[in-house]
Amino acid sequence: MSDDGLDIPQDEVWIPGWIMDELLAAIVDAKIVFDDPLSTDDELQAAIADLNDALDLADMSKANGNAEIDMRPLDALIAQAQAALQAVVISALNGYDTLRTEQWVSPAAYAAMEGTLQDAIAIRVTLTGILADQGALTSAVQMLTAALASWNPQPGLSIADKALLWEKIREAQEAMAGVMKSANGSDIADEQMWVNTAIFEALESALTAAQQQMFDADANQAAVDGALSTLTAALGAFNPQPGTLPSSFLEYTFTGPQDETINMGADRSLSWVANTTATITIAGGFDTHVWYVNGILIPDVDGNSYVLRARDYHVADNHQLTVRVTRDGVPYSKILIFSVY
Repeated sequence: MSDDGLDIPQDEVWIPGWIMDELLAAIVDAKIVFDDPLSTDDELQAAIADLNDALDLADMSKANGNAEIDMRPLDALIAQAQAALQAVVISALNGYDTLRTEQWVSPAAYAAMEGTLQDAIAIRVTLTGILADQGALTSAVQMLTAALASWNPQPGLSIADKALLWEKIREAQEAMAGVMKSANGSDIADEQMWVNTAIFEALESALTAAQQQMFDADANQAAVDGALSTLTAALGAFNPQPGTLPSSFLEYTFTGPQDETINMGADRSLSWVANTTATITIAGGFDTHVWYVNGILIPDVDGNSYVLRARDYHVADNHQLTVRVTRDGVPYSKILIFSVY
């Protein structure tokens, strides 16, 4: 019972005081009539009707409370989560890139806490005044409480600062990706990049040494800085260039209306080398074309032409391109047997 519901929690129901008074009076009047053995049927029916009217009025006037909910528990959890994020560093290397004086969490753990915090803040923004949703508040509190309970930062493992070394390691790995080593590039296709063998191996060696320092928890700052210096110098000398071996192109067209087979073995004029492409075309106006290499369906290819790239296949192994075609409902097979040298 309340005058305006402002003193009633939102998860409780209230009715106005004067309606409650009328309901109580109707209950008292009905009890007097029922307890009086001299009451007539009309008096009994009237008492029942008055009591039902009072009950209906009370039922229709029920409403949830309008008391402003207490935001302090959520605000405290938001502050706690913000402090938790500020107190750690992110480690992608299980703490090997983190000082022993620091606390670290994984990128996934950090992202999860950050996401939960942002969700809670978004809910908090909507919780204002007497229209605040108690259910939303409870959900946000439970969400942040669970996230903080599972928050488990660990002390770093290293005695040296390795942040710059880790950046340089990643830079070297990206620089070496896809680059070949060669004496002069004459054996490297012109669509590939290469560096001199000695330069490649110098960077490879410096990278290995840097990684060893990275994962040595007891490596001192001098050793880490030395590995960084060596890796930086090797990376500075790393100068990829396009190869000078021209790519060659082969073309072959199946022309007959019947089953056909062609062998591109090493003893045939259509043999190819590792930087060659071969364009295979099916002439003859077939209705459908389904392409396979070594028994595996080639997806997203349904036309009458396909380009084989020699570098996609193992050297010296025999491979087979098969095209299942139909014309007027009659199936045919076009087979190309090839190897790479």
